[in-house]
Amino acid sequence: MPITARYQSSWTERNIDAIVYCFDNAFATVLDSEFKRIRNGKNKQSINRWLCESEASINLLMSGRPPNYADRMVCLRYLVRYQLRQINLAYSLVKGSQRGIHLVPTKRLRVVDFGAGSMAMAFGVVLAIADALESGEEIDTVFIDNIDTSMPMMELGLKLLDACYRRAKCKRQLKPFVRSRDLLQNRIYTDWRQVKYRRDAECWLSALHAIYQEKEADVSSALSGLIKEVNPSQTFLTFNDSKEDIAKRIWPLNNRPLRSNDSHIRLQGKIENSVTARRAKYYSLYPSSWSRPNLYAEPKDSVAYTFREPSTGEEQMKYHARIAKLAADDVNIQEQIKALQNNRSEIRDAIKSLIGDEPKEYIFNDAATNTKTSVRLRRSPRKTVKRDRLERLAVERFGQDGAKLVKDSTEISEVVSLHIKRL
Repeated sequence: MPITARYQSSWTERNIDAIVYCFDNAFATVLDSEFKRIRNGKNKQSINRWLCESEASINLLMSGRPPNYADRMVCLRYLVRYQLRQINLAYSLVKGSQRGIHLVPTKRLRVVDFGAGSMAMAFGVVLAIADALESGEEIDTVFIDNIDTSMPMMELGLKLLDACYRRAKCKRQLKPFVRSRDLLQNRIYTDWRQVKYRRDAECWLSALHAIYQEKEADVSSALSGLIKEVNPSQTFLTFNDSKEDIAKRIWPLNNRPLRSNDSHIRLQGKIENSVTARRAKYYSLYPSSWSRPNLYAEPKDSVAYTFREPSTGEEQMKYHARIAKLAADDVNIQEQIKALQNNRSEIRDAIKSLIGDEPKEYIFNDAATNTKTSVRLRRSPRKTVKRDRLERLAVERFGQDGAKLVKDSTEISEVVSLHIKRL
């Protein structure tokens, strides 16, 4: 199944094919350059041993244990297997948490990403911000504080983001992504204690798949400290089903319930003819038995996050009143459009009756606006259709009445149409 979007309500979802193509090619470029760089000066035997060790390390994730993220070959394997799936998860969480017409009401956003890895959350935020900008929302600045003990993973994430940005700049269709990336200020930290509170921006906290039993105490301490320091308005925490007990133990917000929910993954399917997969297979970073990478497949996770909610009854009433007003405006516009369409139909019928059957063109000068208007009645032959196929489909849908409908409509040999345009 090719990549599909669950909804078509945002710029990202409407342009998912172009975005996937951009990301896939950009990731392949980084994979190519990074693999050549880290293998430089090593013989074939040591490279093969390194590949085997890195595969064994990355496979630890399947049993819920952390691999050696300090190993740059492991980082490349993570890119091939998980990067796009994690971006999908991050984007889906951000979009699913939006309440109201604005993603960032304060116009300034700060995201503290604990366990940032190769910056999937940064990608997800950039896509969500692109959606907001395209819908007319004004956003001034986006800060992302990436926190991870693995500097190689974060360096790889920065290279991936820059490669996607450079490729997107060459595509007019991806201009919103470029605008969103221009607003982004990325900072990296290896210790969460280095992150300081900012009062000039709304703050989110994320920890995507950062929970490991071996590091339970460290993660619990870090999340508690970060929440106390940055005071996030909403928090994202994701983990595998098998780690739900650990997540409940380390969740520091006892006054807010741990909300287990599906993540409402918005993008699904497989990338056809993936360039990244082909390059990875060439370098033996990708199993040759995998025909198509399921890079956007829906991960089976339990997801815990807090929503942004109005804090007082008065704010809640304002929120509902805004929705009611917009809904009333929409109904009024629909009624106005219907009235205008009816009025236009009457006007065009009157013009046709005055012109008669003569296919002649009339040109009128408007001295007030210094413009010309052309009015012309055109006769054109009806285009031929595959009648047998049309009748068969009509009978399947409407029975014998469908066959009669086709006969009545296709016997007309000429179409009369009125064309009015300003010259």
